[in-house]
Amino acid sequence: MRIVEVIRVAAFSFCIMAAHAGAEEIRMPIPGGGVVVLPVPDGWRSSRQAGRVPTVSLTPASGGAFQVLVSPLVAPDGRVAPASRESLRQLIETGAGEAKSQSVEKSLPVQSFGSGETQGNYFSATDRSPKPGEFKFMTQGALSIGGLPVAFTILSNGNETWQLEVRTFWSTHLPILMSVEGHYEYVAYCNAGGNAGLYVQGSEPEFEQVTVVAASLPEFKSWLLSSAA
Repeated sequence: MRIVEVIRVAAFSFCIMAAHAGAEEIRMPIPGGGVVVLPVPDGWRSSRQAGRVPTVSLTPASGGAFQVLVSPLVAPDGRVAPASRESLRQLIETGAGEAKSQSVEKSLPVQSFGSGETQGNYFSATDRSPKPGEFKFMTQGALSIGGLPVAFTILSNGNETWQLEVRTFWSTHLPILMSVEGHYEYVAYCNAGGNAGLYVQGSEPEFEQVTVVAASLPEFKSWLLSSAA
């Protein structure tokens, strides 16, 4: 799997992955009760990291091209942290501010994604001078899944052109539906560019090649109902 696919799937689809195929499931107990279930995509390795907060690390089956870290957000007193839109966005904005001093980018805009009960924020940064053994690219974010706040960090040494491609595309496309069952596919609302104001559908391998499915919200609702029939 190319690292460009790792980033776009992980950053926008943890909630979808929870409902779809994976050969293995990782169960993370949450302090105070509850469990986070995270399917591990085929061909990925998983491990648990020791610490006060349960954290799962996902890496490729061989090599060190990327690493994905996932953990529930827990307050210092052991309780689950607030999961409101405002609190999660503030958390990621703070992280972006801290990362900016070491990043190539002069600004690290925080992006929003998701819908309904699953919504979150993220930013992406390029390390100006990574040390040996460190990763060059980072995407970091947090989302609420049914009221549970979950943090994720995606680290990679992927091709810079692919990274820019993904960031540019998803900065103007808000995912509405996304699936990784069988193959990668999504429906999104475009808020800028030639398809601004339109609802589009795309799939692998060329995710940026889209088909317009609706030109307005009522039209999109009709399309969605007809597709589900």
